[in-house]
Amino acid sequence: MADTLATSFGVLNYSGLLFNRNNVRTPLVNALSRKVTNHVEFTVSSEYAQGTPSIPNISEMASLTAPEAGIVTRKQDTNVTQIFQKATGISYAKISNMGTLSGLNVAGQQSNVLNELDFQVGVKMAEIGADLEYTILNGKFNKATTDAQANQTRGFIEAIKTNVVEASGTISHDLINDAMQKVREAGGDTSALVMLVSPKQKREITKFYNTMNGFILPASRTVGGLAIDQIVTDFGTIGLMVHDMVKDDEILFLNLSICAIVEQPVAGKGNFFWEELARTGAGIKGHIFGQAGLDYGAEWYHAKITGLTSTLNVSRKK
Repeated sequence: MADTLATSFGVLNYSGLLFNRNNVRTPLVNALSRKVTNHVEFTVSSEYAQGTPSIPNISEMASLTAPEAGIVTRKQDTNVTQIFQKATGISYAKISNMGTLSGLNVAGQQSNVLNELDFQVGVKMAEIGADLEYTILNGKFNKATTDAQANQTRGFIEAIKTNVVEASGTISHDLINDAMQKVREAGGDTSALVMLVSPKQKREITKFYNTMNGFILPASRTVGGLAIDQIVTDFGTIGLMVHDMVKDDEILFLNLSICAIVEQPVAGKGNFFWEELARTGAGIKGHIFGQAGLDYGAEWYHAKITGLTSTLNVSRKK
């Protein structure tokens, strides 16, 4: 397939304020810390389990003989980085034609893009950020065994296996408590969790609490309506994060304090860098290259509710 570069008639110049029609939010990419690795596979957790508490029953005579020796074993969980890459470019003719405007123009106006190559590279970089955000949530693990295979990082949804609450209806306070309880019983920290919900499930949660018996609105309100941003559970208070990439039938409970994005930079270049490729004609072509994966820590520090339904008759853009 032939390359598509920015040309004079392919990418027109317009004046006026410029908006991104597909404004993809990336809260996880923005919030998570960064780690650096020089290996495609990295450790996300090493774990062990101590014995179940019990009441010792040891007599003085029995204590004169040491008990049988026991051991505590450990195991390791790993993930991989994967490649993110996009290319773009511009013709020389387009570079020299940035003053030609299309559409409605008033005297003195200029193109809302002054440097076409910078604009194209910036949009491609934003697309990689959105791809990384989607991958952090939905990635399916694959460790390549040949150069022709692609490494795929494991996302949160696939990683969470221990603390899964299967629902068969709409969201409820009991379902949220069930997920929190599972995290606690698995040994996780319920004080640092945040709920990731789709816009539709955010409305469903607000609707549920608004109609729940015993739920009382604050005594003083200066605006109409209701917005639930925090939920008090039997195991602590948890905040809500509305995320456009979370599916309507699930809710994630994430402990972001133990998570990070693992980057695998190229020596002398860094990570997610743009570089020009060899020129074959009257134009400039380059690509953005980077490698990254998700360190989700101990997966039993997180939880998820699956199989949710909704009573709201609204659709969302996929």
